[in-house]
Amino acid sequence: MARTVARLARRRSRQLRARLARPVEGVLFDVEHAGFWYDEWGLPRPDVRDEALTIARAALADVPAMVPVFGHRFLPSGRGSVGHPVLSIHQTDVIYYGLDLPDWGEPRVRRSQPEAHRPGVESPGDGPILARSALTPELL
Repeated sequence: MARTVARLARRRSRQLRARLARPVEGVLFDVEHAGFWYDEWGLPRPDVRDEALTIARAALADVPAMVPVFGHRFLPSGRGSVGHPVLSIHQTDVIYYGLDLPDWGEPRVRRSQPEAHRPGVESPGDGPILARSALTPELL
C-alpha cells in the first residue's frame, strides 16, 4: 500500500510540474516553430534557432509562474489576494477571461444552478426563491 501511495504521489508531482511548465513550453514552441519573438528580448531576433531559444528561455525565467486553474486557464502567481486575472494560455495565444478567480468562476457557477436556485431570481409575488428555500421543504 505504501509503495502505491508513493508511486501515485510521484506521478501527481510530475503531472503538476508539467502543468506549471506548460505556458513557458508553449511560448518556446512558438519561438522554435512559428518564428515568435518578443521585441523586449532584443532586436533583431537571432537567426540561429538555439540562440533564440536560449534568450527566450532566460527571459521567461523572470516572469511570474502561471498557476493552473482548469484546462488551459491560468492565474499569474504573486503576492496578495487581488489583481490576478484568469488567462487562457495556449502557446502565445493569451485571452483574458476574468478580473480574478471569483469573476471568472461566478458565471460558471450560476450557469450550473437550476434557474429556481439562482440568487436573486424571484418567484411571482414571493421575493427571492433562495430566501424561501430554507422554509419550503419541496425546494430542499
